[in-house]
Amino acid sequence: MKEETSLVIDGFPRNLTEAEIIDEAIAFYGLKNVYPVFIETNREDSRKRLLDRGRADDTEIAIKRRLDYFDQYVQPVIDYYEKESKYKLARINGEQSVENVHREILEKVFK
Repeated sequence: MKEETSLVIDGFPRNLTEAEIIDEAIAFYGLKNVYPVFIETNREDSRKRLLDRGRADDTEIAIKRRLDYFDQYVQPVIDYYEKESKYKLARINGEQSVENVHREILEKVFK
């Protein structure tokens, strides 16, 4: 990959095995300037946002399952990036305006 190449991966990794594999791939390809970002919201805010989307599959039961999945499988990924990965996780407050989320990402990733 060229030095100026950028890559954004949204919603991945979703479990610890995927996190370890992507870290290996990043190392294999010699990618630099890797910045995992976690836009954090509380469970109730996440539930409300999903309901507000108005999608037919966004039922209370389905949302609870998704949030439970997050707690069981994704939270360990966040812990991994905070404690074990050589790539430092940037935690972003997702309970603020889009503009402030954007500003915080720029501040934490490109400081």
